[in-house]
Amino acid sequence: MKFKHNKRRNSAFLYEALVRELVKSAMRKDEQRKQITIDLMKKYFHADSPLGKELKVYKALYETTNLSPEDAERLLYEAKRTFFGVGFASPQEIYDEQSQLIASINKKLSPSVFSNFVPIIKTLPQFNKSSQKKFQFPIE
Repeated sequence: MKFKHNKRRNSAFLYEALVRELVKSAMRKDEQRKQITIDLMKKYFHADSPLGKELKVYKALYETTNLSPEDAERLLYEAKRTFFGVGFASPQEIYDEQSQLIASINKKLSPSVFSNFVPIIKTLPQFNKSSQKKFQFPIE
């Protein structure tokens, strides 16, 4: 089964697009837009939110470099265990949060936020609970 990629459904992309919007607003001295962006980031990406937890997994994978093959395999195993583990948000919860965030961005800022250049978009890992069978890692 092939999965279609939608960058708006990638929590790391949404976060990075908001960070870039925040920088643009600060450079333009647009305090209102800057505050709206900060509020959205705080609301949807705090540590206990589904998107915040998912972002933490993305960052652990994306920002780690120069690992031995064994360590890389262990990191991937732990990321999958966290992502698919007990207490992590369900795919529906993540989807719902993303939908709310996308609607808020469209309404409070503008759809142009999604056009912000995010250089890491092609390298962001695509985790999707529906593709769990694609990976054959034992989960304890």
